[in-house]
Amino acid sequence: MTTRVPRSSVDQALQEWASRASDEELDAGPRLEDLGGADTVAAEADTLAAGPQLPYLLTALAHGLDTIPADQAASLLAAAARGLRHPHSAWVLADALDVVCTQPELAARLGNRTVRDLATLAEDALAGDCDAALAQPAIAGLLRLAVGGGSPHRLLALLTEITGSEPADALERLPVLSASPATTSPTPTTSSTLSTLENQPDLSPATRADATFELALADERTALEAADRITAEEQLRRALMRFTELDRSHEARLDARAHAAAIEAVLAFADLEQNPTGDNSARQRLTDAADQLDTTAAHLAAWTGRMHQLDWLSARSLAQSAWSKLVTTLHAAQTHLDQPSWYNPAEALNDLLQIFLASRSIHAPANDSQGLTALISPAVEAPFVRSQGLLHQLEQALAHDPQFTDHPDAQTLYDAVRQRRQQIG
Repeated sequence: MTTRVPRSSVDQALQEWASRASDEELDAGPRLEDLGGADTVAAEADTLAAGPQLPYLLTALAHGLDTIPADQAASLLAAAARGLRHPHSAWVLADALDVVCTQPELAARLGNRTVRDLATLAEDALAGDCDAALAQPAIAGLLRLAVGGGSPHRLLALLTEITGSEPADALERLPVLSASPATTSPTPTTSSTLSTLENQPDLSPATRADATFELALADERTALEAADRITAEEQLRRALMRFTELDRSHEARLDARAHAAAIEAVLAFADLEQNPTGDNSARQRLTDAADQLDTTAAHLAAWTGRMHQLDWLSARSLAQSAWSKLVTTLHAAQTHLDQPSWYNPAEALNDLLQIFLASRSIHAPANDSQGLTALISPAVEAPFVRSQGLLHQLEQALAHDPQFTDHPDAQTLYDAVRQRRQQIG
């Protein structure tokens, strides 16, 4: 005869709530009263925190922080902290941290102990002292808390100590995570960690490929933030080499193929300045790259359209869209650059000026950075330098067309053309 284990009051209340809750209520998560009330939750808090119900405990606590007595809130917060310190499993920790990182008041009430506990948990997972799978959600949590305004020091210290010999399960998502703090400012620490992972033969090919991709993105960001044309071109060619090799050796890396096509299009457009009317190779490269990017972007959207995307990586899909817009604009504008004058000057000039707007949508460089502008501008300026007819149309647009009289890019283009004409005249 088997003994039936009684269901907990909270567990029963949770199931009853889930069966009657609306879609909006399910999205918002349960409140303390939905789990049987604050007293019932407090009585079972340690059990809830140690099991798969930890995310529900955190959600209900976040909803009720302002309504329950301070001593009861402190007790529940302590139980929740213990659950984060010793989670039931990696997926429970990931779900629990989703709650913490989307509830600023809850994160603030849990305090700095969350960062300390996650750092310790990650260290233990990387060292093989606990479930290696816990490393990924713990480090992701540290990252999200840092992005939300917390200190990144514990996270960077963890990355500094990576040797590549840690358990494979602990390193599986580390390339993406270690690169994310560098989204705004690449550091020697993250680059060193990525290089270590890229060159660790014992890691899976997919993990090493992730490291290569992140290093290529770092090169790309450096190019976008470059202060001069030479540096921008060197870094873009370095990124192109990494993306191309990754595409060659991993056919599923459509993201690498898309970036490679975008960079090739920019470099081909820049080369138009050197061969304005003769060699058509640059024009053909631009056309081929634009076609490749269109095809790859469509395939990438089809493959990833229904996949869950990590919150802190959402900017990457926006960047890919911005690259596609820029390349489309470059391709359209290239035909205008071949003409000595335009039948519809306003339309043609607007197409050219859209290049600068599209290039700025990819990245917001520092004030002293030239980035893509340093590569793109000379190719746009060159036809105006060569053709008095085009220069005259630009001057007329600035003088008489309201669409361009106060357009900062149009005036900047005119000033640059005049300066180049003076230098060669």
